[in-house]
Amino acid sequence: MEAYSSDFSLKSVSVVKNNANLVHGREKCFRICGRSCSQISMSASEKAKKFFSRMYRFKQMDFEYALWQMVNIFSSPQKLYRNFSYHNATGNQWARDDPAFLILLLPWIVVSSIAISAIIGHTFFQWFKLLMWSVFIDCIASGLVVCTFLWILSNRWMVRKDPSNWLARRSRRFSAASDDSSDDGSQLVPLDVEWAYAFDIHLNAYFPCIVLLRVLQLPFLVLIRRKSLLACLLGNSFWLAAALFYTYITFLGYKALPFLKNTRALLFTGTIFVVFYVITVMLHWNLTAGLYHFYATI
Repeated sequence: MEAYSSDFSLKSVSVVKNNANLVHGREKCFRICGRSCSQISMSASEKAKKFFSRMYRFKQMDFEYALWQMVNIFSSPQKLYRNFSYHNATGNQWARDDPAFLILLLPWIVVSSIAISAIIGHTFFQWFKLLMWSVFIDCIASGLVVCTFLWILSNRWMVRKDPSNWLARRSRRFSAASDDSSDDGSQLVPLDVEWAYAFDIHLNAYFPCIVLLRVLQLPFLVLIRRKSLLACLLGNSFWLAAALFYTYITFLGYKALPFLKNTRALLFTGTIFVVFYVITVMLHWNLTAGLYHFYATI
């Protein structure tokens, strides 16, 4: 009995040593190549497919939480992204668990498309084409382009080169929470921006654009569509506000990630928008009038 107990103890010590060596090796590899060798990064297309495959599981969506997020985008965007940090601390994931936020965006797009079509004088078929354009081009396709670009940009040039201290803190926390966490290397958190989180940032930033350009701007359309400097100034001011809001919400989203650096560079986009705004006003280029002319031809 004593021999069996001694043999079992030796095997246990051996397993613990092997697990410790495995974790140490993974951490060493992580410091060299920037990610855990036990995990393979999916491509953007695979991550997009995984995200949109959840859109039909309505019973699993938390719409109340998504509505709370919509309110906080305007009232306290910093609080919104602090909540993303809490979500990562408990679920080891920055992105939302479900696409409820995107689903709640759709009624805003549908209702605003009805109002725009009524102003322009669309037929039902023209309204349907406008709706499809608004959902799949303005919202989703543009979001896929922007978030994939920022996803690549942030992972390639904005991730800190030496994340070992942050990784060690996460490793100790996971080790304390689970006795067998070292068996599968789950305590190793790859420091890269999740594609789904980048798309979530786009949706967060796109919602104020819908409110400003497709809702709040509607009462002023009679004035904005006139050929005058005041109309151009007013209409383009809505666009500038939406662009700056998009830039700021996007900046806060990437700033919330503790392993990124130089996130303030994203705010430089706001300067470009301001310069573009001044140029359009000087040229009497009414962006709203041009957009509604395009909508009328759909």
